[in-house]
Amino acid sequence: MTTTHFHQSIQLIVLALLFLGLPLAHARTDCTQVTQIPQTECEARLDLYQRTKGHAWKKKWDWGYTNEPCDWHSRKNSAFAVAGVTCKSGHVTVLHLNNNRLNGPIPQSISHLTQLRYLFLAKNRLTGPIPDSLSNLSQLTKLWLNDNELSGTIPDLLGKLDQLKELLLNGNQFKGTISEVINQLNQLDFINLAQNQFSGLFPKSLTSLSKLIIDDKHLTHSVCTIVTQIHQAECRSLYEFYRQTNGPVWKNNAGWNKSKTPCDWQGITCHDGHVTRLELSDNQVSGSIPNSMGYTLSQLTSLKLAHNQLSGKIPPSFGHLTQLTTIELNHNQLSGTIPVPIGYLSQLERLELSKNKLSGYIPTSLKHLKRLSSLNLSGNQNISGSICPYVTEIPQAECEALLHMYHSTKGKHWKNNNGWNSTNTPCDWKGISCNYGHVTRLELDYNQLSGPIPKSIGNLSQLKSLSLDSNKISGPIPESIGYLSQLQRLVLSNNQLSGPIPESIGNLSQLKNLYLSDNQLSCDEIPTSLKNSSTTVRCW
Repeated sequence: MTTTHFHQSIQLIVLALLFLGLPLAHARTDCTQVTQIPQTECEARLDLYQRTKGHAWKKKWDWGYTNEPCDWHSRKNSAFAVAGVTCKSGHVTVLHLNNNRLNGPIPQSISHLTQLRYLFLAKNRLTGPIPDSLSNLSQLTKLWLNDNELSGTIPDLLGKLDQLKELLLNGNQFKGTISEVINQLNQLDFINLAQNQFSGLFPKSLTSLSKLIIDDKHLTHSVCTIVTQIHQAECRSLYEFYRQTNGPVWKNNAGWNKSKTPCDWQGITCHDGHVTRLELSDNQVSGSIPNSMGYTLSQLTSLKLAHNQLSGKIPPSFGHLTQLTTIELNHNQLSGTIPVPIGYLSQLERLELSKNKLSGYIPTSLKHLKRLSSLNLSGNQNISGSICPYVTEIPQAECEALLHMYHSTKGKHWKNNNGWNSTNTPCDWKGISCNYGHVTRLELDYNQLSGPIPKSIGNLSQLKSLSLDSNKISGPIPESIGYLSQLQRLVLSNNQLSGPIPESIGNLSQLKNLYLSDNQLSCDEIPTSLKNSSTTVRCW
């Protein structure tokens, strides 16, 4: 083949490649030949491509392969208007390279894109600091650098971007304080700084933003420094509660430490500039309750934190929350004693502390809670004392008689002792029925009672049915049963009772059924009055 023929063959191959639309390996953009945009803008874009490993981008389009850089973009997609490059009036106005595997630093030369309005570089692997030269992009309105590996501080020079409306820096490794220069960004209405390592105080200037997202554990009281809805002391108390109870892993922590409107945070209700309700039951709240809450949330009326994993002690400072009507801390892992100051909450109507690890005496101060309608201490480790001083639905004497029965027959070991000596509503205790403010039925058959029946049983003056069948009750039948003048049914069979049948039982004029079989009683000595009555008696 002659030299002439060789050159002709090469020309034909090149023409064929061009015809097929395939890029030539040696073809590269020559910015000196570009006419669509200024040479400096072309070079800036090539520099970005090279410094962020453009050859490994997810989508490269025609970057660096043609002299028409305004065509370095893909077609419209569903997520954004345009991906790649957009030009207008001979300048680059949009760089859209989100989620495109850019890797490396943002070059200083990006400052040459002076007419850039949107810079979208989110969800890549960009590293290093934000270049100071970025401040030269005076037309920039949206800057998305979120979800990269950028580090360092926010440059003060960003304050020169006075057209900026959106600034997304979340999901990086930024440190230091949030500079007051943000105050110069008069057009800014949305900023996201979450998931970084900022420290110090929040700039007051952020209070004017329509949307603010911030969630950083190193910030001092974080968003509270810009809150105006409630007193800062209350916000700081909520913030401390959030931190101390592992707020980031709650089931629902919407708004907490992220928005500047705490009255919209999950579980928070406000009124007249104060927090009035904190309700986060069944929300995977763990850790301890900070003592500061009692000194700052002065207008709190409802505290509901039931069914969580709270531990530690109930703060004594709760005694300062004088507006509280409801405390629900049941089904947690709280320990220690019930704080005495809780008894000074004169508005308290409901106190639920069941299913914890509380111990010690029931504080006598609770008797001052005149409005208390529901008190539940059941299922705790070792609470002692009497619930009766806090009972209002039956006479004290009847309540004490029930507790004597509970203690005498080893109530802690009953098969079912729900409510006994743990709630202030004895009419709801296992085996108890009431009518018109008196106990009318005491029925605990097959319940593993053991020990003697106490004499105080005679104080249940309105009792109509006493049934304790099939237990391990021992000792004599007390004479005081004869005081139960309304009794119609007495069932004590299948126990270990012994001794004579009391003569006083013959005084029970309303008695219809007397079942005493399978005991060790002297059935030959049934009172004459019973033999001559219509009462059904079974003793053998």
